[in-house]
Amino acid sequence: MKNNSLEKEVNRYLKEVKSNLLISKSRKKFIKTFKDSVYEYIETNPLADIKSIKENFGTPDEIAASFAANINYQEINKHTRIFNCFRYFDYALNRSCLSFCCTYRCTQIS
Repeated sequence: MKNNSLEKEVNRYLKEVKSNLLISKSRKKFIKTFKDSVYEYIETNPLADIKSIKENFGTPDEIAASFAANINYQEINKHTRIFNCFRYFDYALNRSCLSFCCTYRCTQIS
């Protein structure tokens, strides 16, 4: 890609697309294929700009919605359960630390 300005805009666009996608096994493969398609489009259309790329491929939100519509919901549930386990573990750990600190502080005062 010759145009540095376009390259920065495309990288920003790809980063936004990636951040909008749900976590799944197929996410990494999708991103690679999508990125390859965008760069191929730029090579075959020398006058391409970010506007024409978004018109051809869609906005990051549209791409994420399309990706989500084709994802396996059992996989989403699995990732949600794992996330919730970490969240509850973090909560329990913080409560334990807080309890320990309060108990330690109280014994120091007495």
